[in-house]
Amino acid sequence: MKIIAKNYRCFSENNPLVLNLERGDVIGIVGPNNSGKSWVLKFFYELRHLFETLANKDNFFIDETSVASKKANFNLPIESKHPSNLFNRYSSKGIDIVLEDGDYQLRIGIEHGTTNFYAEAWYKNKNVADNYEKVIKGGELFLQDAGGNTVGNFGKLRRYAGMISRTIYFPAFRNLINVGSTDSYYDISSGTQLVKEVHSRLTSDNATIKKFTKEATKDVGDIFGYPRLGISPTADGKSVELDIGDQSYKIEELGAGIAQFIMVFLSAAIRSPKPSFILIDEPELNLHPKLQIEFVHRLLKYTDEGLIFSTHSLGLARSVCSDTVYSIQQKGNESVISKLPDFDNYKELLGEMSFSSYPDLGFSKLLLVEGSDDLKIFNILLQAWGMYQDVLLWPLGGSAVIKPDPTAELEIFDRLEGVKKYCWIDSDRGEAKEAIKKVKEDFINACTKKNIYVHPSDRREIENYLPESAIEKVNKETNKTLSVLGEYDEAPPSLKRAGWQVASHMEKTDKDFQKTDLYKFLEDIKNNKHPLLKKVEKK
Repeated sequence: MKIIAKNYRCFSENNPLVLNLERGDVIGIVGPNNSGKSWVLKFFYELRHLFETLANKDNFFIDETSVASKKANFNLPIESKHPSNLFNRYSSKGIDIVLEDGDYQLRIGIEHGTTNFYAEAWYKNKNVADNYEKVIKGGELFLQDAGGNTVGNFGKLRRYAGMISRTIYFPAFRNLINVGSTDSYYDISSGTQLVKEVHSRLTSDNATIKKFTKEATKDVGDIFGYPRLGISPTADGKSVELDIGDQSYKIEELGAGIAQFIMVFLSAAIRSPKPSFILIDEPELNLHPKLQIEFVHRLLKYTDEGLIFSTHSLGLARSVCSDTVYSIQQKGNESVISKLPDFDNYKELLGEMSFSSYPDLGFSKLLLVEGSDDLKIFNILLQAWGMYQDVLLWPLGGSAVIKPDPTAELEIFDRLEGVKKYCWIDSDRGEAKEAIKKVKEDFINACTKKNIYVHPSDRREIENYLPESAIEKVNKETNKTLSVLGEYDEAPPSLKRAGWQVASHMEKTDKDFQKTDLYKFLEDIKNNKHPLLKKVEKK
């Protein structure tokens, strides 16, 4: 699903908020202070009731009796204070939003300065109300053209609206004990409200609710290394008490790091049903770098769909996301959002984001790969090799960097001092002894001058290493019809898309795999072997 929002907050008509959102995504929004990162997350929070209205079958923009556009209004959360705050201050126009899935669009307009809105269904850039008849089949809504042909299903867009309505938002300031408070701060339960909800969940007859509350407690204990952790309301009902080993503490007596863990995990765990996406501002706050990654990964289990977070840390974003990292930069009075690495001022952003601080997150090695499909596969392989938190993965964006003279683009990696740098590229060979293209030879030479060791694959591309046994498992699980490739066959789009799923079934102990250059390459990284460095270190 693609989301486009014009004239919302710091996003203008010319530079709108554009985001691709799919099930299972972990999306990082990276940018300097006051660039607009938080407003991406708050877009979902502030307009949540609007999307809830659209998701309701009785209020949907297309219903049993009409295909005309629907007009309604939505409730604004108390933190937004006034409807006028939602709109771009440099424009008198209303907010325009598009939810897009291929040829299908839900177009939404919010009247300037108000919470009044309308919604229209569009198919192939035509207003459904004016160009199509509606057909209901099995509870889903299909369209019928003038010739009586049935096309498409708009039920998916309604479900997307429902997905957005079930997001929850945790702001950057999360150390909210507020003893005696009866309210939440955004979606964080605090004070006596948190106490009541904890008590309600722990004593609930609903096994699922009790399970997630206990899992939240276990997650906090595991992360902080507490072999035994108990969480319960205090006797006076005003606070939450933690039993850590043989000691008891009130939540307000603990450090900000553990307090925010508890409040966020419990606020997520007590939601029923589970939120679709968790939206969290700056998960790195008050946490040691190693705990930041663990925090994000643990939160995922409390969502149905995924997680979106804003951060100042490119290292954190790259370590927990695949190809779904966006940058935000302030340009005059507007915020500009772009998907990494496809933006002009690449080095400027990296400079603002303290790229040299990556080693603080625990990374001692850098692995460059060609594109997002390669990144997803290597992400799985690094987990299998136990190098997930030791190696920073970075996609080069194909020909954007792999070119005859990539010197300027490679300069950004000079800032990673004391980090061993590796690179895997596809050889694109059509047969065994075929030479690689000159553009890749030039790229390898440029990398060598910067002590970046580049290994061109013996086989055509990364997908040619995916074994038949793993492909068969994916076919069985997903009803796909993927085929194993020869060593120099070109990978079809279907295998490229599913490559990471296949990689998750690969076995390090497979003897055929152990004979490949890919296996040796991973082993060299694991063992700190770097052909361009004179000194070979061993762990």
